[in-house]
Amino acid sequence: MDLKLKLRLIALVILIGIFAVLYADDVPQEETIPEAVPKSFLKTSRRNIVDGKGNAIILRGVNLGGWLVPEGYILKFEGKYDRPRTIDGLIVDLIGEEKAKEFWSAYRKKYIAEKDIETIASLGFNHVRVPFHYNLFISEDDPGAWKEDGFEILDDLINWCSEYGLYVILDMHCAPGGQTGANIDDSIDDQPDLWTSDLNKQKTVDVWRKIAERYKDNTTVIGYDLLNEPIASKFPKYDNEKDLIPLYKAIVSAIREVDSNHIIFLEGSNWGNNFKKFPEPFDSNVVYSFHKYWDKTDKNSIKDYLRLAEKHNVPLWCGETGENNNQWYYACMQLFEDYNIGWSFWAWKKVESESGIYSIKKPAGYDAIIHYTKSGSKKPAVKQPQETLDEFIDNLSIENCRYNPKVVQGLLKTIPMTVETEDFGYLGEGVSYHDAGKTNEGKSYRRSEGVDVEISSYNVGWTESGEWLKYDIYSPADKKYNIEFRVASAVDESQFRLEIDDKDVTGPMTVENTGGWSEWKIITREGIEISKGRHKVRLYVIKGGFNIDWFRFK
Repeated sequence: MDLKLKLRLIALVILIGIFAVLYADDVPQEETIPEAVPKSFLKTSRRNIVDGKGNAIILRGVNLGGWLVPEGYILKFEGKYDRPRTIDGLIVDLIGEEKAKEFWSAYRKKYIAEKDIETIASLGFNHVRVPFHYNLFISEDDPGAWKEDGFEILDDLINWCSEYGLYVILDMHCAPGGQTGANIDDSIDDQPDLWTSDLNKQKTVDVWRKIAERYKDNTTVIGYDLLNEPIASKFPKYDNEKDLIPLYKAIVSAIREVDSNHIIFLEGSNWGNNFKKFPEPFDSNVVYSFHKYWDKTDKNSIKDYLRLAEKHNVPLWCGETGENNNQWYYACMQLFEDYNIGWSFWAWKKVESESGIYSIKKPAGYDAIIHYTKSGSKKPAVKQPQETLDEFIDNLSIENCRYNPKVVQGLLKTIPMTVETEDFGYLGEGVSYHDAGKTNEGKSYRRSEGVDVEISSYNVGWTESGEWLKYDIYSPADKKYNIEFRVASAVDESQFRLEIDDKDVTGPMTVENTGGWSEWKIITREGIEISKGRHKVRLYVIKGGFNIDWFRFK
């Protein structure tokens, strides 16, 4: 072959490679979930977070809330005992200063241990968010004195995460002086004194620079969530433009002096959700982070964040969500993932909780301590609180906690589980569903699409031939499942099938006349093989004329 022709072909191949990299985000990519943390940094690429090979990754994780920042509601304490400084005062009050130091040392070792990290990874999560208090690293009274033990706690955690294939996001939950003005930032008298003190701002910058310097070369760390929920809405005199953004710029500048590798996560003001007057991104490796609790799970509820991400061409991540029921979790995570939004669940462990993943058992005598925090009445005898707190430390170990599997099923869509038929995807007609009509004949307020969801029981009805609904599931292993369907009909021989990744896995499922539209019957298809990993499920109506409430993988 002519040398010039060879050179031209080589040049063409190089150009094709360059264009493939530049425009990779313009085509849908298969998401990858690493078995172990790779030796390359995650970074942002337009609207995606990508690994070293350019593969888009959706972050699915958990917050280690309550560990390095104890919170009253997590521990069931009441009254003024709602933040780290007052909770520490309570423990000192109950057992004395020296015993309190021993308590907190044991608390940190047991609340999150290597077994917790191994378990988080085994369930299918891919990262942890670590809320921390700045005073783990620097003294409140002596800003020049760095605390090595705080870094050692993070070192151990990051090493465990690296071993088990989890990423880490570091979150400054409590900044010097308090960035929010509430119990969650350990502020004094609920005032956000970060914004009134140049010294506090400088401390904040210094702590982040020190952290970045330590972990600049660590690929297990995704990045830095600079301030948790800054500036509560009750403080309108502080805002994004004159307060939050200038501090963010100062922190980022200090981080970039020592660390050019890690992602910067920026939360809006007012509990992380107000991004008004946010400028063009002032760093090339930025993610915008919001928090979502309790509100509706529809596109309208996140439209402002989607517009923000589109305007600035940056990825989104929900740094906190939770405190709800399991069906809400399923619908919310479906919403996030349909719109390429990663998330981190709040929280891994809480005392006697159904909404957390693990529930810490209350020891004998714990209610007496709770009553003391609530009423301020007679303090328990010294022996009793010591015994109670010793038992509480033992109860913190994951082996002694109660697992809430349905929470994980809702979050990760992990089978075996029940899928409610009204929880189909959010990407609209022709993508997440097909419905013959444009209005919801069932009048349900839960969804605004044309799918006919009945208002009384939230089942899908008025089915017509050719209609379909799509869902996501996650199988933690290669397994066979029996699939049950709860159906009702007033006509004979309606039919549907279930497809997984575009493959018919059930064949025609016939729905006989059950005696009425609300006369429910279970029909089953057994021995369906489903491989490990994430899958797209489609419920396809072959012949309409039935209602379907849910389908269940067993």
